[in-house]
Amino acid sequence: MIQGKQKQLLRLYRTWKSELEEVCPQLVCKDFSYPYYLHIPDDWYKRKFRVLIVGEEGHGFKQFDLPIEDIQTFNREYLSSQWKQSDIDYSNNTPYDRNNSGFWNRIRKIKALRESNELSLTWTNLDKIHRIGQNCVLTKKQRYSLHQTPTAILFEEIKLLQPTHVIFFGFVDRYKVSLEKGLPSVVLHKLYCEGSDNTSQQWKAQIKVISENGIYYIFTYHPNWGQRQKGYEERVLSIVNDAFAEALAER
Repeated sequence: MIQGKQKQLLRLYRTWKSELEEVCPQLVCKDFSYPYYLHIPDDWYKRKFRVLIVGEEGHGFKQFDLPIEDIQTFNREYLSSQWKQSDIDYSNNTPYDRNNSGFWNRIRKIKALRESNELSLTWTNLDKIHRIGQNCVLTKKQRYSLHQTPTAILFEEIKLLQPTHVIFFGFVDRYKVSLEKGLPSVVLHKLYCEGSDNTSQQWKAQIKVISENGIYYIFTYHPNWGQRQKGYEERVLSIVNDAFAEALAER
């Protein structure tokens, strides 16, 4: 099953890449990163909990014209490297160092909420391309162009992977156009039209949970912000853990 799904994802990415080159060729050049192509872990469909982390965008130099398969290989190896217990964990023979950023520290804590044989995790980004340079964030115009392809790539990734939980690390207004193309319409409606007043406890905590069609969508602020707010990261972990328990109870 897993090999068939991995091949299906590769076909999806090839289609989207062709659309990208036609719709917004200005983003396919050395001034921008390669598109972020996730990989499906080999144990993905065997686990009770399939967690898809959705970041905002990448950063740093990423050669824009690498083959899709090479990017997926990098992402698989980099993700595996992040399960090292420390910077000198020689039992984890992977080529990359452990990243101790707030982003990866939160991911490791989410993974630790369940036994390793219960949970599989992978990650993608709302904006699959970022600018090369000091400011990696796309402009409003660039972001709009990126999400004009006929294929809504995040929507299709979720459809193919069928995660039990999709956890967003950032959903501020800047990324609304990205979310509009990536989410089912019913989830988008609940995110922006329900519970957004000051009486909502989840919105007070800058966290929103939406359960729809067997998937828990959990919207949080980015860990870089969360680390500066007293108790925020602990609330994120508590709410994610509750969502794990609720998903298990529903089966």
